[in-house]
Amino acid sequence: MENNNTANDGFIVANTEDIDPKELADRIKKRVQTKISSGFYDEKEIERVARFKAQIPEEIENNHQDILRRLEATWRVTQPVDLQTHRGGVSGKIVKLVKKLYQVFVHRFIKFSFVRQELFNQGIRVAAEEIYYLRSRYIAMSQRLASLERVADEADRRSRAVEKDLRDNVRTLSGTLKDIDKQGIFLKRRLDVLLDKLRSGEDKNVAKIAETEKSKLDSFDYTLFESVHRGSRSEIKDRLQVYAQWFKGALGVLDVGCGRGELLEIFKENGIEATGVDMNDEMVEECRRLGLSATEGDALSYLESMENGSLGGLCAIQFVEHLPVDVMTRFFELVFDKLRPGAVVAAETINAACLTTFCGAFYLDMSHVKPIHPLALQFLLERIGFEDVRIEYLNPYPDHIRLNPLPERPDIDKALTHEYNANVSKLNNVLYSHTDYAVVARR
Repeated sequence: MENNNTANDGFIVANTEDIDPKELADRIKKRVQTKISSGFYDEKEIERVARFKAQIPEEIENNHQDILRRLEATWRVTQPVDLQTHRGGVSGKIVKLVKKLYQVFVHRFIKFSFVRQELFNQGIRVAAEEIYYLRSRYIAMSQRLASLERVADEADRRSRAVEKDLRDNVRTLSGTLKDIDKQGIFLKRRLDVLLDKLRSGEDKNVAKIAETEKSKLDSFDYTLFESVHRGSRSEIKDRLQVYAQWFKGALGVLDVGCGRGELLEIFKENGIEATGVDMNDEMVEECRRLGLSATEGDALSYLESMENGSLGGLCAIQFVEHLPVDVMTRFFELVFDKLRPGAVVAAETINAACLTTFCGAFYLDMSHVKPIHPLALQFLLERIGFEDVRIEYLNPYPDHIRLNPLPERPDIDKALTHEYNANVSKLNNVLYSHTDYAVVARR
């Protein structure tokens, strides 16, 4: 059985899901025009329909005031009857008399029955006013929304244009920076060769200056490395906020290997008196530009020049992994001598107990000597004589990197789920625990 419907005028309409409304409307218009031209429709009927269509108001606003006026004039059905009439002569007098008789003998008694009708009419009048008010507000808001959409479309168009220009400029700038970097590498190599020649010359003063400049040139690479891989200044400051608690109220704190001065800035913001020391002169200059106290120099030599018991605290963040074991031991012995009794020392380094750090942070920096297990560093400080030595694990891996346990489900054996999740927990502790740790102690 075919699923077609045949109309009286000969149109065959397929299943409604296959209808193309535009195509159907065009076919109907064409068919009507054909019938009009053939005289199928009566001309008077066509004219009548055209007049009827012309009387339909385009907007309801054109007559809503008239509707409200009529509601206002007629809603009170209990009012006295209007005795006026437009008729004259005898018929007018008769109409007046009938109205008066109705007013006296009929309306007076039935107006009590009209009270509820009058209340209903009053509600209709108020509702009509509210509807027209809300409709006018809706039209105004629609017009405003349309205007805002046009503004938003224009802003979006401009934003896309700006984004395209920005991408083009970034690509151009990236290419330019690569060219500059290549030129910088070439110039650095040339400068290295010249400094080596000056260092091997007979003039000792020139050789000494060349040696200093050579070390500065080498430190430039490490400054660039830290800028690219260590993280932004705000990120580092967020990680180091805990140090403000550990050194609260301390005076005369030394930040060894202060770098760009993020920790010094935190101490300054928290009213902790501190200074920094770093071998990289560029980083020291950056600290000074920020109004921070920093000195260029070797940490061990700096400590050796200080009086015993003169320090109110010491921080060494990402520092000890750069030292051989014997130098590291000598460093903490000096720290013990220079700290005042009760002063805090905090040494932070990469967490060697978390194996994933060896895939990234530790071996990324070629100046690292060897990883240091947290228990080994804790043992070293205890043997030197520090008290209250504890390990603080820092910067945990985010959850989206850690291995996910299985949820308990009725279709999976509960014991098997618990065993699997216990193994996942063990792996997370070994692979994805904390990226860093600090050994914190008191003199």
